[in-house]
Amino acid sequence: MKKQQKTKPIIVKKFNQDLEIEKYLNEGRILGKIYLMMQSNPKVIESALESTIEPMRNERNVILLDTKLYEISRGANFLGALEIELLTVDFRTFINIAMKHGPVRVDLIEPDEIFLSIDNIQNIVADVSEMHKTLMAHVASALKDNEKVISPWDIISEKTEPENDSGKISCVMFIELQHEKKEILEKIVENKISQIKSDKNINLINISDYGIEKSSEIVGYEDEEDEQEPEKEDIDSEQENDFYSGVLEIKFTAVGFRKLLNTVLKYQASGIEILGSDEINLSKKQANLLLGDVIKTSQMLSEQLQILLSEPGRKARYDAALREGKKGCATCVK
Repeated sequence: MKKQQKTKPIIVKKFNQDLEIEKYLNEGRILGKIYLMMQSNPKVIESALESTIEPMRNERNVILLDTKLYEISRGANFLGALEIELLTVDFRTFINIAMKHGPVRVDLIEPDEIFLSIDNIQNIVADVSEMHKTLMAHVASALKDNEKVISPWDIISEKTEPENDSGKISCVMFIELQHEKKEILEKIVENKISQIKSDKNINLINISDYGIEKSSEIVGYEDEEDEQEPEKEDIDSEQENDFYSGVLEIKFTAVGFRKLLNTVLKYQASGIEILGSDEINLSKKQANLLLGDVIKTSQMLSEQLQILLSEPGRKARYDAALREGKKGCATCVK
């Protein structure tokens, strides 16, 4: 039987070849690869590659090692897979690079084990949560009034197996819910509490309901480029929108960092506090599974948005929502 030959890259670029990688790994750096899809005019592949990797070369706390471009197809357009090997100062930076550049795949190569302090855990959860909320809000901006965003974390969290070697993590998370009608918000809060109580992915310790309060926001005048006082007609056009808000405080324990992250993002927590002072360790396999979750959810939300915006009338609605600063809401999620 003839052995299948490995595909060779059509372009290879190397950087920082004199670097002592082992020394950096001993200092706690992360060695990994990210994979991007690249499309371009077949006549300008080289310059398209430069444009793709240049932003990564300018990233703080990132050292580019090499890039390999593999050809997938070539016709009116060139389609290729770009493999980028790099060093980052820590695991948090590696995750942020992955989120920022939207790869189709991420591989953590070394080290075999990562140690994370409580501060590291809290910062990573906050970073990923912010990215997730931004994507969810953009999808929500393209929805009609009676439609809901389906959070991919609902799907992923149900399929996440417990981690046996990263330990239990205790956390307090805060969930803020809003609606224009008090009676509807009361029902939303009731359903959310019921959902959390029946969640088998966490060990629930306590839920505190801080009640519902009435709030107001002024909308109508917004011009970031003009710092002058608004004219009278602008002031007259301002409107005060009343809405109701409620906050839930949930204390729980999750088995492993991956379950913790999935839970916080599933409920779109507005804030978290990791309890305890011990660090946790992640195996390379666990770290790659967590990275896979982050990449997969970003892709799912981006695909949702692209599908929505391809429908007639959606793009105009989306653009109008962005102009008005109405990107999503806390209650537009299933």
